[in-house]
Amino acid sequence: MATKHIAIEGNIAAGKTTLAHLIAPYWKNSTLALEPFDKNPFLKQFYNDPDKYALALELSFLALRYEQLSRLLQPSLFEKVVISDHSLFRSWVFAGVTLPESEFVLFERLYNTMIKSLKKPDVIIKISAPVERYLKQIKYRSRSFETGISTEYLQNIEKRYTEIIKQLATFMPVIDFQIGWVDLLNTPTITKRLVEIVKDVLNSEKQGLIPVVAEK
Repeated sequence: MATKHIAIEGNIAAGKTTLAHLIAPYWKNSTLALEPFDKNPFLKQFYNDPDKYALALELSFLALRYEQLSRLLQPSLFEKVVISDHSLFRSWVFAGVTLPESEFVLFERLYNTMIKSLKKPDVIIKISAPVERYLKQIKYRSRSFETGISTEYLQNIEKRYTEIIKQLATFMPVIDFQIGWVDLLNTPTITKRLVEIVKDVLNSEKQGLIPVVAEK
């Protein structure tokens, strides 16, 4: 039996992991696949010296994500739903911002080989919010290696996400979840409405870009 994959995408500190935890209980046989960022030995070095460590960072994340998702997305005897706070597309987004063109060509060659052998998500939820919200959340969670993240960097990531999700929406369903400044932890009705939309997409096999605005 095919395993369903719900992938949550978005900028740094967009709330991907929080949303994954919030929607998981709505499926009986759900498995969380959370970003193994703490296993990437190049993350802290990248923020200290981006030019030197960008390629090593992106290739390392690509390998970690591929290994985790390829293992969890194997066919199952029972109906199973994998909910991840990332996808392999995330590597494509970030590499397009962090890498110079010559290194991106090398990265994309490997990425294209991997993406062909991995089951694509059945639906992607892309969290969209003001960049100021991401900055506020970065400050709140106080990860030392994130203190130097600039507004410009987050804006460039958001711009590239906009480009990529338009491409993805030509061959798969992408929910553009526009959360604004809404606190999802304290507004469960919004999470419930989102889950209903996701389930409808999975059952009807809808395609394209599906805008969903979070409103209190």
